[in-house]
Amino acid sequence: PSGDATFTFTPTCDGATATVTGDLGGVFTFNPIPTDGADINSTTGTITDGVQGTSYTVEYLVTGACPALNSESVTVLPFEDSSFTLTPTCQGATAVITGDTGGTFVFNPLPTDGAVIDENTGLITGVSGTIYTVEYMTSGPCPETSSESVTVFSSEDASFTYTPSCTGATATVTGDSGGVFTFNPVPTDGALIDSDTGEITNGMPGTIYTVDHITTGNCPDTVTQTVTVFAEDDSSFNLAPTCDGAIATVTGLPGGTFTFNPNPGNGATIDSTTGAIIGGPFDAVYTVDYTTDNGTCPTTTTQSVTSYSQPIVIDPAPLEVCDDGTPDGITSIDLTLKNVEITDNNPDYSVSYHID
Repeated sequence: PSGDATFTFTPTCDGATATVTGDLGGVFTFNPIPTDGADINSTTGTITDGVQGTSYTVEYLVTGACPALNSESVTVLPFEDSSFTLTPTCQGATAVITGDTGGTFVFNPLPTDGAVIDENTGLITGVSGTIYTVEYMTSGPCPETSSESVTVFSSEDASFTYTPSCTGATATVTGDSGGVFTFNPVPTDGALIDSDTGEITNGMPGTIYTVDHITTGNCPDTVTQTVTVFAEDDSSFNLAPTCDGAIATVTGLPGGTFTFNPNPGNGATIDSTTGAIIGGPFDAVYTVDYTTDNGTCPTTTTQSVTSYSQPIVIDPAPLEVCDDGTPDGITSIDLTLKNVEITDNNPDYSVSYHID
């Protein structure tokens, strides 16, 4: 009978396996011989070390009285692509498959911080700032595995503090720098804020301002603080005239400084601590500043005072003494007169009336 050299090939990931359907005992050979390093077992026809996706042609020769020769081609199973990329997020990472889809994602090594990964999508839910290594394995007949690492974005810290001033406040960032400061709500009193430093200027004394600080990184954080601008010192005071100046009474914050403004130039002096004016003439006008230079937010108040006029001396006629000891000569005294002295030189008595 004629020899039967029929056979079939089953491709593998690195070659193929042969199944003889004809006469056994033949010899397998490449034709043509490949130059890529592939090898064939002449007895079994198994191809190894082949290149994925490459086609090889093999002859099977049956010897005997009636030799037979058959030729078959086979294509090694194609290469699978397990490539993928990981993109960090604030909570973990997202995966994008750039090769063959349908594979499986796994951690390698497995983290101990409670992070989880979706085996189908590669989505990682993990811990801020942590590095995770992920493997992706294709699910075809020739599985391939790729490995990638990703670092989860670090959490951002927008914390800051405020130090009030007399016209606003200054901010100190205690978290991540480089954020943006904004009023929330925006005041209508003309106050201004520096978006970079957070400094508040042109603020109103005693006013409360609310400010947001937002970081500008990959994972923005917002912190809100309020600050109350310092109230102005109370520099109010009163001046009471005297014959040679005045006496000051502080009704606001004590401990400030009194000064003439302007200097009267009439010999009068002022006590910078008490505000007392002495040594001046009658009917002199003085303008005085009182500054609370010992307070948080110094202020100045200005008051004016006129010293008393020179006394008027009146010498009336001798007075008569009634039986009850009441003078007859005077029936009334004009109390609108200031510094009036009424005297009588009668040797029997004298009457003095002083208006202070």
